[in-house]
Amino acid sequence: LPKPINIGDLDKLIRKYFNNAAITTDVIVGFPGETSEEFEETFNFIEKVEFSDLHIFQYSHRTGTVASRLADLDARIKKERASRLEKLAEALRLKFISKNQKLSILIEEFQDGYFIGHSKNFIKCYIDSTDVKVGDVFDVKIIKSLLDGVLVEKI
Repeated sequence: LPKPINIGDLDKLIRKYFNNAAITTDVIVGFPGETSEEFEETFNFIEKVEFSDLHIFQYSHRTGTVASRLADLDARIKKERASRLEKLAEALRLKFISKNQKLSILIEEFQDGYFIGHSKNFIKCYIDSTDVKVGDVFDVKIIKSLLDGVLVEKI
């Protein structure tokens, strides 16, 4: 039988078989009762795994849920924790992008003067080119990082 894997090591297993895999996650900060220590543990785990992207949400009260009966954290604490994670997410995203200077992309749409597509490992790519159409697949190099992706040019 195969040896069981520690859930905390799944990122290593994925990266062993998929070069430059995009590993993303969603994070809720400020769940009722979340301690500073628990948040730091989450922060350190995210940093260790080096997620390529994070979707960060501040906990919000939902009537009728078990959590709605728990004491909510102060809004300033939730905001500060979300801000720390957003800064970490940006640093990790830039690190991931730097490992992917050459990409193969599929053009999916044209919007606001740019053709937009994604690489195999889900980097959103923008290209300003006249010899491109939706459905094209080709290799590109990254020119610069953008807020939600990268600007690329054909190679």
